Amino acid sequence: MTKEYQTNSTAQPDKNRMELQCRAYIEGLKTVQPQSAHRLKSFLHQDVIFKGPLGETVGRDQVCTNISVFLNSFDRINLKIYDLVWGEDGFTAYCRWDFGYKLCQHSALNVVSGMSEVMFNVNCKIVSQIDYWDSNVIDVKKPLFSTFFAGLKKKR
Repeated sequence: MTKEYQTNSTAQPDKNRMELQCRAYIEGLKTVQPQSAHRLKSFLHQDVIFKGPLGETVGRDQVCTNISVFLNSFDRINLKIYDLVWGEDGFTAYCRWDFGYKLCQHSALNVVSGMSEVMFNVNCKIVSQIDYWDSNVIDVKKPLFSTFFAGLKKKR
């Protein structure tokens, strides 16, 4: 994604507001349930782009729908955030995380480590989230993810 989300305006980022919005979004992700994924919409720009190693989704409604479908694939999840730092542009946050999950009640806990690049506009809405993680961890070990990520590969 280009930096047009910020350069079309002479406005500077409100760093305090942006930080609060980002932390609230992270807390929302840590506590979200399949039936409450729509609550994340308030953080997202209407035309948000979500990209990961296995695909891309465009649009606030589709991103929230995919989050709900994704969460329904697990018996238990745990998102642990380790670092949150801001880029020099003031609009981009980088977050290092571990995503822990169980596929069923008696299965072992699996953990995927990754990093997200979250870009905000001047109105503190997320315009892009790019997740970086080793997709081989899931591709090889967990075929059920293929159904979820097939939806990510479809662009609107």
